[in-house]
Amino acid sequence: MRVLLAGVVAALALAAPSAWADVAVTGAVTKPLALTPAALAAEPLVSLHVAFATSHGDEAADYAGVPLWTVLQRAGLVDGQAKGAHLRHGILVTGADGYGVLLAIGELDPEFAGKQVILAVKRDGQPLAGDEGVRLVVPGDKRGGRSVRHVVKIEVE
Repeated sequence: MRVLLAGVVAALALAAPSAWADVAVTGAVTKPLALTPAALAAEPLVSLHVAFATSHGDEAADYAGVPLWTVLQRAGLVDGQAKGAHLRHGILVTGADGYGVLLAIGELDPEFAGKQVILAVKRDGQPLAGDEGVRLVVPGDKRGGRSVRHVVKIEVE
């Protein structure tokens, strides 16, 4: 019985990404995207260690995911002709519960801050739990307020 239960739990853990919502990339992009969690998990992943404070205490973990900058480059930013036009963009990342955070494009652009902000699909080497879904992870933040769970929309403004 324990072996059967362990097998069911393992199967559910491996199947978690398919239960997550797709991530829509919209707004000021030349090619809107609909990214499935399985497609994100199949991409080359970047790993990073983050530690931050939450309302439930300190959290530290190793996350792996696709750089948000890579996703934005694939979608293609719509830029004007003015000098530094792409720096006027903001990136609104929203979770399934409506929680959203705004990032400046300069935080992500390798020519400026170049933060390795990722859409995480793994935590500590394992697929993220079903209650997290695809998760935005922003390294360097002291608090975890910009760590959006169950990301469903990335809107370029």
